Amino acid sequence: MVWNIKDIKEMKRRFSMGESIASIADSYGITTAAVYATARNYGISIRTCRKTKEAKSARNQKRLKKLREREKIMLKQRKIREAARKARLAEIAEARRSGLSLRAVGAMFNVSNEWVRQSVFQYNETAKRPVPLFRSINKPSPEITERRRKVTELLRAGLSYLEIVKKMKMSQDRIKNDIKVLCKRDPSLPLPNFSTRKCKIDANAKAEILKARKAGQKYQQIAQKYGVTAGRIFNICRDAIDAASKPKNQWKRK
Repeated sequence: MVWNIKDIKEMKRRFSMGESIASIADSYGITTAAVYATARNYGISIRTCRKTKEAKSARNQKRLKKLREREKIMLKQRKIREAARKARLAEIAEARRSGLSLRAVGAMFNVSNEWVRQSVFQYNETAKRPVPLFRSINKPSPEITERRRKVTELLRAGLSYLEIVKKMKMSQDRIKNDIKVLCKRDPSLPLPNFSTRKCKIDANAKAEILKARKAGQKYQQIAQKYGVTAGRIFNICRDAIDAASKPKNQWKRK
């Protein structure tokens, strides 16, 4: 039989893998004596190849042992981290259960509000006593209840938004919020127009606004008197100052 270099390398590899000489001889269709002679002629030591396999197997066993030891250490560390995580989730859940807000709990543990919310959600997945994710809405105080009752009466009487503000002598934002809450609870209440742009201010009113501003009144105080926004009062005062500071045209046509 004529051997080429590929066949010789394949035979050597099969020797190193521990394959028997009989099976190699059967695969090539030759006798075991021919296999021995071929190995001797090409300088292949069958014993050395098999020892190489044993050495590789020993190295693989050592590596496998190290890998198993490393896996045990990683599992132990993972259990420690998981226990610490569960303890932290329990602390956050108890702080939330006590009635603190998400912001307060986040400030306590130096984390964000969203992180606190996600932590409570994770705790509730396996907890026997889930923590309410959202706090219960507190009932309004007697002062707010009485104020909203008066606003309801004025709305049913047909007063406009600005008239209610003047009647109640409170800020526009507070009355606006009360009206929205009341109309949402009772759809039968008329929802007034909150826009203040349609309120007209004539020249006499502008003069009074400038006098009030020179007297030291704030923009918000003047705006509540006329039922407009503080920004509109500011624009009126600014336009008056610009008109006064603008030089008059001395060149007139005759």
